[in-house]
Amino acid sequence: MEDGNGEWKPALETHSLVKRFGSGAAEVTAVDNVSLRIPTGEFTAVMGPSGSGKTTLMHLMAGLATPTGGRILLGGEDITDMDEQRLTDLRRDRIGFVFQSFNLLPTHTAEQNILLPLKLVNNPTASTWTGWSTSSDCRTAPATNPPSSPAGSSSGWRSRAR
Repeated sequence: MEDGNGEWKPALETHSLVKRFGSGAAEVTAVDNVSLRIPTGEFTAVMGPSGSGKTTLMHLMAGLATPTGGRILLGGEDITDMDEQRLTDLRRDRIGFVFQSFNLLPTHTAEQNILLPLKLVNNPTASTWTGWSTSSDCRTAPATNPPSSPAGSSSGWRSRAR
């Protein structure tokens, strides 16, 4: 992605990012001075042992948590000090999430879980949904004959429904 001056800018970057929890003797530094640049169109893996701050870093970069220090830029826009409404709009419009636990509502069908975010923002796709794809391409929709609820489905099926 280029800025108005023909310069390349990354999809996401952090500068000296820090996140601490607690205070005094109980203070824990989960993210310590992380600076990175993720190029537009690239896949990036965040790897490390359990408890190393991966999830905290991801939450910071997505605007789900506030850093103790440092800056976060998404597409060149500084999101570090955005108010909650602007962050909500940003997350809804520009960020896709894949959570470990899938975060599906157990009282809704799989189809209702998929359509809910679209309905919340009055996206016309929600009212024109034609059902499940018969394609084996799970990127478009889960396979035919979906379970009636997330609780009755496999973790693999739930991952395709998100």
